[in-house]
Amino acid sequence: MQKLTPEYLSGLKTKDILSLDPAEHCGFHSVYKSGTKYFPPTDKASKKYGENYGQMKNFGEWLRSFIEEHHVKVLVSEALDGGGKSWVSMRKLANFHGIIQEISETYNIPIHYVNQKTLKHWATGNGNANKDLMVEYCMKRWKIEPVDDNEADAIHLFYHFCKMYGVRA
Repeated sequence: MQKLTPEYLSGLKTKDILSLDPAEHCGFHSVYKSGTKYFPPTDKASKKYGENYGQMKNFGEWLRSFIEEHHVKVLVSEALDGGGKSWVSMRKLANFHGIIQEISETYNIPIHYVNQKTLKHWATGNGNANKDLMVEYCMKRWKIEPVDDNEADAIHLFYHFCKMYGVRA
């Protein structure tokens, strides 16, 4: 998989970045599109593939399509760092991260992970910021009104990466 080397970073533009807040309600942000995409659980998968197979398949197809359509060169995502409420939700989140990892390796695209508390502190000044505060600061800092907290997180991830690495339009 491609690494975020100084040479690779020097060629990046904002149009090359897709940020993700991966979950059943997946927040995403790029210069092309932004929003929250819902990937509902499906009952159509056979038991041998597992209960979330259809959901993960749909997420993977959407992500591949977005990468191909917009020539994405880097993915930015919240890290899988144990902030979940239950073991079941963390397992599902790990599945989403596995899909992102597999796709990044297939397309030779680097992934940059950001710890949730780091992102919240950077975005609001409070590492324990709640969802409403993340939305509020998205509107204050970036003048973007997100559809929900998932999109707000993705927008903050996008700008955090751009600021950290000096990526411009």
